[in-house]
Amino acid sequence: MSENIRNGFVSWIHSKGYGFAECDDDEIEDSFIPPNLIEIHDLSDNDEIEYIVGETRKGEAVVEILSINNTPVVAKKKITKSSPRRSNASILRLTKSGHAIIGLDDFSDEILCNKKYIQKYNISTGDDLEVTFTNIKNGKYFNFEVSNVHSVNGEIVRDKVPSKIIKAVKKLFFKPQKKLTKLFLSFYNLSGHLGNYLAMHYKPCVPNKLTWRNQVSA
Repeated sequence: MSENIRNGFVSWIHSKGYGFAECDDDEIEDSFIPPNLIEIHDLSDNDEIEYIVGETRKGEAVVEILSINNTPVVAKKKITKSSPRRSNASILRLTKSGHAIIGLDDFSDEILCNKKYIQKYNISTGDDLEVTFTNIKNGKYFNFEVSNVHSVNGEIVRDKVPSKIIKAVKKLFFKPQKKLTKLFLSFYNLSGHLGNYLAMHYKPCVPNKLTWRNQVSA
């Protein structure tokens, strides 16, 4: 067995979401369990777990859960270049800066959700989302972030039409209408002037009724 794979149980879970795993080997110290693993696997106190320990920014910690109460955990795949960029997800936790950390249903990666979406859709911890995500260039802690939210807790999100689009549509439809109105009025005025001119200079050629009758009878 690898030195990084251990058997033990969840000794306790803090109210802030993180916990500790106590190894069956009494000579090995307890290992820190980050909140995301507690949330994803719905861990509880005294759950028997097989887990992998690795080095993180904050030191040694549990990085993967292999089994819970003798039931193997189905490992999720990491996001690749060919992976679809749309997935169901859930809010794992909110950061102090107002952003959110999201766990994807289809992948093991955690991604960042900008606070603008949190505020716009009034999202909170535990909410279920359907999101589209994209790469983060030179990301310090995350490689992917949410680029669009499609639904929140099963309800489809309907965004308002951006003001730029509304202005563009008004510009497209109303300006030509004004031009056409001016053109019509100009043509109307011209036809009126033309009619007056013809009335003044030319007499209408309307046949006299009596003359027409005489011609028919002849």
